[in-house]
Amino acid sequence: MRSGEGAGTGQLGRRLENAWRMPPALAQPAARPSTLAQAAARPRLKLFARVVDFEGAGDIDPGQKRIISNLLKLGFKVDIDYSQVQVENACGVVACAVASRLQLPDWQTADVSFAAARATKVEGLRLLGSLARPPWGPIRALLACPPLCTSELVRMCYVLNVERFCRFNVRNRARFSVLPYDKLLRKLRSDVRSCSPCSHICICNTEHSRMQGRHWFTVAYSIEYHRSSVQY
Repeated sequence: MRSGEGAGTGQLGRRLENAWRMPPALAQPAARPSTLAQAAARPRLKLFARVVDFEGAGDIDPGQKRIISNLLKLGFKVDIDYSQVQVENACGVVACAVASRLQLPDWQTADVSFAAARATKVEGLRLLGSLARPPWGPIRALLACPPLCTSELVRMCYVLNVERFCRFNVRNRARFSVLPYDKLLRKLRSDVRSCSPCSHICICNTEHSRMQGRHWFTVAYSIEYHRSSVQY
């Protein structure tokens, strides 16, 4: 083979290689937001949350502070309600009453102060007492308020309250869960990343999932599209 042919063949090969090479815009994936806050700051999303805890003014657990801090960092408009003081050992029953009321369409502005009343505690424990499961019973329910120590009891109390509040009303489409604060944080971040419209009501515990629970409070949030960004 002559040297001239070899050089020409090499040049032709390089030209063909360059012709089939993908343009930079197609070869590299589109840049993603570097932080969750940037994803949440997209103008087409409307983020709103309510945090309700009637344990007492100034008595805020670190787990609850982390929830509120992360909601704000993610771009949520947060309504915090510490306006009432509940009776002792009633946090589970109070949180269930609040969560069931937030299942109605007006959840963003609904008055939930009734949940701190002693009558709410008595009624909630009466509902649980009707199941005839220890340590619940009509006499003990009226004399004391044993704490709801497990997520199963909290879920059961919530379901009974929903049946009472929402029997003759149209419910919103919010999903419900009972979670420790660390699992709720992971769910919040995942929902914001996905940018999918959703609403969620959670009875949250202030302790980490690896620890025994201490206190229940209510968190509700929604992710919606702004009307101006909806395309028809």
